[in-house]
Amino acid sequence: MTPINNAFRPCVGLVVINGEGLFWTGERLSFKGSWQWPQGGIDPGETPREAAWRELKEETGLSENEVELTAECPFWLTYEVPRNKPTFFGYRGQTQKWFLFRYKSDPEAAENLAKASEDFDKEFSAFEWRKWEDFYPYVVGFKQPLYVRIKEWIDSLTGNDLEEESSFDSFTWKGRKEDIEMVRTSLQYKNWIRRMDQRFSIKEITVQAVDRRHNGGLLFAKLFVQAFDQDGRQVPGAVLMRGDASAVLIIIRCEGEKYTVIVRQPRFAAGLYETKEIPAGMLDDSTDKLMTAVREVKEETGLEITKENVIDLGGFFPTYGISDEIIFLFAAEIDLTKEELDSLKGRICGCPDENEKIRVEIIPLRSLSEVTDDPKSLMAYWRYLSKNR
Repeated sequence: MTPINNAFRPCVGLVVINGEGLFWTGERLSFKGSWQWPQGGIDPGETPREAAWRELKEETGLSENEVELTAECPFWLTYEVPRNKPTFFGYRGQTQKWFLFRYKSDPEAAENLAKASEDFDKEFSAFEWRKWEDFYPYVVGFKQPLYVRIKEWIDSLTGNDLEEESSFDSFTWKGRKEDIEMVRTSLQYKNWIRRMDQRFSIKEITVQAVDRRHNGGLLFAKLFVQAFDQDGRQVPGAVLMRGDASAVLIIIRCEGEKYTVIVRQPRFAAGLYETKEIPAGMLDDSTDKLMTAVREVKEETGLEITKENVIDLGGFFPTYGISDEIIFLFAAEIDLTKEELDSLKGRICGCPDENEKIRVEIIPLRSLSEVTDDPKSLMAYWRYLSKNR
């Protein structure tokens, strides 16, 4: 199913790995020195999987004779083209469904197939099998965060964590087939099952409901799990699977004083029209909590922080009894002039695709505990203070 978002062109992306763990890569014809994996648009009336096989054949010359389809990414990934770059048919960028293929033929034959394919020489000027570390630095900069997320998804399918998951792989699933598949292939589920204490035993998981993101990926899942402790006693099994999040306490140094940023936004589930809390956001199918922290600060405040000026404050479970969520806490210290600080006040930010409208407020850091009762904000504040006594 293609996500409904007219701002981004629906496409597919293709990752082909050979028996040595090397990736099929092509040098962009229009961007010399820039390398990427094959990708292409989804034609009207075409499913993403149909588009994947078509684009694979057109751009690489590969078919079912040379490859096997091993996995379909359960979520859509979106990237935006910088404003100074050419756009795609008037779109702001692309929203993509990615597919993983395993190459099973002679590696040397792939180059001949590529050069004989219909569209290779329209897209690429060269072909190589490459290691990730020899390929990723040459991906165009604005696509690199997306490629990191694709690599994390691939690693979640092929890494050692699958061995850990196997001990919980013999239980029964119940629910709608498409909902079960979405949960089972999500990073939220993989993270949850990976950190599950082995003293629990799981007999059955019922997927009662799922909510999808604007890009089609898993947002939340309501599960009921028949689970038992090591003595055979059944434990409470209601689970709201929402995945992990990152939150950032921003400390602004200005003219000898310390300030912080809080954001005001509606929280309908709590019945609150406007809350006051530090910037935060879900990992969005990524396992990179630090990258999420940097992204959320940019989306919710307009400020840019770097990984180098971020302090790790650890994580915590805000709702042990019902949710799998861990909130990873960070602090970021920055220096601003009085004019820069004043320009932040009242700024409206947020992600348009998620219908966010977030208002920025600046307060003295020492006043945070008086302004908010948000647990992640208070936890980040207290941990920051404990590190800076």
